[in-house]
Amino acid sequence: MDDRTKGARRVRDSLSEFIAGEAASGVVLVGAVVAGLLWFNLAEGSYADVWHRAAFVDIAFVHVHKDIAGWVESGLMTLFFLVVGLELKRELTIGELRDRRVAAVPIYAALGGMVVPAVIYLALTAGTDATRGWGIPVATDIALVLGILALLGSRVPPALKLFMLTLAVVDDLLGIGAIAVFYTDDLAPIWVVGAVAVIVVGTALVRRFPRGSLFGAVAIVAWYCTYRSGVKAPIAGAAVALALPSGEIRGRELAAELEHRLVPWSAFLVVPLFGLASAAVDVSPTGLSRAYSERTTWAIVVAAVVGKLVGIVVATRFAVRGGWRTIPDGITGTQLTGAALLGGVGFSVALFVSGAAFAARPEFTEAARAGILTAAVVAAASGSLILTLSPHGRRGTDTPDT
Repeated sequence: MDDRTKGARRVRDSLSEFIAGEAASGVVLVGAVVAGLLWFNLAEGSYADVWHRAAFVDIAFVHVHKDIAGWVESGLMTLFFLVVGLELKRELTIGELRDRRVAAVPIYAALGGMVVPAVIYLALTAGTDATRGWGIPVATDIALVLGILALLGSRVPPALKLFMLTLAVVDDLLGIGAIAVFYTDDLAPIWVVGAVAVIVVGTALVRRFPRGSLFGAVAIVAWYCTYRSGVKAPIAGAAVALALPSGEIRGRELAAELEHRLVPWSAFLVVPLFGLASAAVDVSPTGLSRAYSERTTWAIVVAAVVGKLVGIVVATRFAVRGGWRTIPDGITGTQLTGAALLGGVGFSVALFVSGAAFAARPEFTEAARAGILTAAVVAAASGSLILTLSPHGRRGTDTPDT
């Protein structure tokens, strides 16, 4: 077996392992959210006591004042963004995004799936302070989407799973950029320079001494600098991962090793904890009535469900008919519609963006969470139904590029 064949097999095995892990983590995340909803609604006082308990760090020049929920959102979620960065690095170097011809359609789909929901949300919230939440409906939760596709089994062709994986990876990249650029307040330039310097110098050291412990130290220092800079601290995880040299470093594939080790921690601990800590939604009749009377709630639902559907489908057809690339074999137009609806399931990243968008306006938080949960349920149910009822396993006249 030559090196090219071994490399291709290694990439396929890594991709299969990643998809399986993300699919399983989606199930765990749903369980955590349901548990959080029950906990909050049955024992709100206990829920608040746990998550809003102060957990300050004051050691020498290090000062971080957070409650436990804040540590989950700003601290542990750094690991999630670090894993996202490693996934992006893999896709850009040895995965589907390496070949721009193969990646063209999912990239256009991701762009459409970002722009259209944002425009719809801004239109529906025009004239209110809720416009700041435009980034909430543009996110796609890769774990939940891959979990749904896995549960649908053979009704979803492998090409569609790969299409959605690539779309979600690009979506994550766009989302990280949006968070860093548009949801940063009170920027402290000196700390930004410090974070960049730590990443640059740290990357050079890791290239010379490829050790996971050294990489971890660089990530922690970069996180603190980012936290003090005013930029959302978890962004440091993605930045450090993207700066990490790819391929072999002195005989070690450090990026691949780190991804293999960290994915389970992110998927089965960090993201479920974040879901548990973010499930403060009153689902009593009174609570739901209050949430559904808010324009913000419905703006998120419509933008996430309708906006993702229109944005992904229209952008995909535009790319295909423009002659840049055909849709992969095995994906019908009906299946594309179902997958586009699943793009409206944006739970984890959407909750993170809502926290960033409405940090200074907590009155919008409950409405945003209700909208995110509702959109996820509607998008998951409608997308799954379409994929279940659609013809599968063959390519017929119902294709996007006809």
